Amino acid sequence: NHEMPGRFFSTVSKFVDKNRATLIKEVSEVLAIAEELGDLVHPEAYSNIRATPTSGDKMRELFEGPLRSGGWRVKAAFFNALKKHHPELVERLVNDTGFLDRLSSLSCY
Repeated sequence: NHEMPGRFFSTVSKFVDKNRATLIKEVSEVLAIAEELGDLVHPEAYSNIRATPTSGDKMRELFEGPLRSGGWRVKAAFFNALKKHHPELVERLVNDTGFLDRLSSLSCY
């Protein structure tokens, strides 16, 4: 299904891409986030993430696999899981990157 994402999903997708380096460096709950993505993460990709030793490398696996191939749907689900497991990081990045106005104006946030 290749329909165009709504404003929320488009904004969140850009947020995830823009903050890739920081997310790789700072996200520690990678497995919990991958588990929340459920069927959006192929079992083989999940196994690769689990087998990777460090949180940073796990995040790289997540970016190179599901977040790249799944597009805005996976990025939106990732963003929601990230808010749950790392709310302070999301809040800081939203404020730092100027996405606050765009996100706060969307009822989904």
